[in-house]
Amino acid sequence: MGWISAAAIWAAVVLLAALAGMRLGYSGPRFAIALAVAAALFASDFFLALPKLRAAVQGFLGHYGVALPALVPLFAVLVYAAGVGGNWKYTLAGAGYAALPALVLAISRGGPPGNYGDYAAFLLIWLPVEFRLLYRLFPYPPQLTHTLTILLALSTGVAAFVLLRALMESGMRSNGKAARA
Repeated sequence: MGWISAAAIWAAVVLLAALAGMRLGYSGPRFAIALAVAAALFASDFFLALPKLRAAVQGFLGHYGVALPALVPLFAVLVYAAGVGGNWKYTLAGAGYAALPALVLAISRGGPPGNYGDYAAFLLIWLPVEFRLLYRLFPYPPQLTHTLTILLALSTGVAAFVLLRALMESGMRSNGKAARA
């Protein structure tokens, strides 16, 4: 799929979500923030499925930007909490949820894929979703609670496993080449 097709699909989905929300009676700044966070999380997952864009992002971040991918879901949690949620306990839980899998993978750096860190990060992403522990993080609008939770989990997983892992591996390869030279 090309960039223009992906942008058209993303825009159509976001527009349909906005129209559905307005049809249900939602409006105002809280709905706009919730919709913007959902659109940003969806974009971070959807557009990284384009190989050229993913390679460009990985090239842009380079070896020194290893921690940056985890900031996308973390930033989404903080924006939603500041504009919509407001409960600091849930905000801290959401921030931890967004950052911990990437930290676990960064700590287990250097091991082969499928090591204990991968499984620990996977469980940190999956268990709160499976047991609906993150639903209180996204209370408004109620129809978007599950969707926002899934988008956050997907963004956290993509940031940790696709971007962070690839950046760490490319950094290890470049360090290995420098050590051999």
